[in-house]
Amino acid sequence: MYRQMSLRELLRMMDARAQDVSSAVHEMLPVFRRALARLADETADAQLKQMIRTLETYAGVKGGKWTREAEEKIARAGRRLLRPASTRIAALPRS
Repeated sequence: MYRQMSLRELLRMMDARAQDVSSAVHEMLPVFRRALARLADETADAQLKQMIRTLETYAGVKGGKWTREAEEKIARAGRRLLRPASTRIAALPRS
């Protein structure tokens, strides 16, 4: 049902975990995104499909074609979510 992780992806995650948790999350998010997309296609789950569309809009994906830049954008966003809440709130734009 799910594609197994490539050896390269697994090694990258293992190396990242040795550094810090946010690096591991950074490496895992694109793998998780692809697994969610496959699950949405296989199950025709409307909520999952909407989640994928939201990620695509955020990352600037055109026509469902993910680029390295788009993958990096969601990976960096995931890292930012791990920051302490006070840091994230301070970084919000002021109106």
